[in-house]
Amino acid sequence: MIDPHADNRAVDINYINDAHIADVANKGGPNDAELRRQVAEMQDKARTDPNVQAFISPYGGFYKTDTVPPTFRVLTPESKDVQDHWNHIHLAVFKNK
Repeated sequence: MIDPHADNRAVDINYINDAHIADVANKGGPNDAELRRQVAEMQDKARTDPNVQAFISPYGGFYKTDTVPPTFRVLTPESKDVQDHWNHIHLAVFKNK
């Protein structure tokens, strides 16, 4: 399987509103709460976008199939994929058909 980054189908987001995710995520306090809110909003939008294949953040995420209707594999904070993305958000889209 080709890495979606190498296939030009994925990006990593390191900053949201001038805050580096690694400096804020899962640290507690108001900045973490605000980042968590913003990430949840992004994830909700990604979940309904038919082009998005994966969304992974320090708080969780999902993998989605391109079937109709799509099926989801939910990623919890304990998931290895989430732990591997502890310092950024990973967003991948499906290959063009």
